[in-house]
Amino acid sequence: MFRTALLPVIFVALAGCAPLNMPVDNPSDLAVAGVPEPQEIMDQWLAAHNANDAARLASLYEPDGRHSTNLTYRGRNELEAMFARSVSDVDEFEALDRRFVLQGEYAFETGIAVQRGSVDGQRIEVRGDYMMLFARQADGTWLIRHLVAGNPQMTRIN
Repeated sequence: MFRTALLPVIFVALAGCAPLNMPVDNPSDLAVAGVPEPQEIMDQWLAAHNANDAARLASLYEPDGRHSTNLTYRGRNELEAMFARSVSDVDEFEALDRRFVLQGEYAFETGIAVQRGSVDGQRIEVRGDYMMLFARQADGTWLIRHLVAGNPQMTRIN
């Protein structure tokens, strides 16, 4: 539901930000040699999260990037402080059902975020939808402009 409702908003936002381009069959056709593609930025984000590396997580966002869950954090300093508090509670973070769209200088990925960890000695799993908006920078690299997550469902696990 979250992803379906969010898609029209994303397309309208992207249409206002960049000229419409023909669909790209192979996103790597637009890649700059040696520069990670947007999908790889999410892979790096997951690896940094699972390594509890708050500084690395924040570095994957634009300098004024945003991360929205129940609150919105803006800028690398706020992001790093938020991640420093939150990643230590999570033993494992993965992204499922990843879907990717490239639109000129912008790209976005939607999927299901799954986090596992412990709270007050109880093992829990939290699943929720996410949408990550990437923007190509002037040097050809990609950074996260905004990550939005919502619709969390918490389950106790053994």
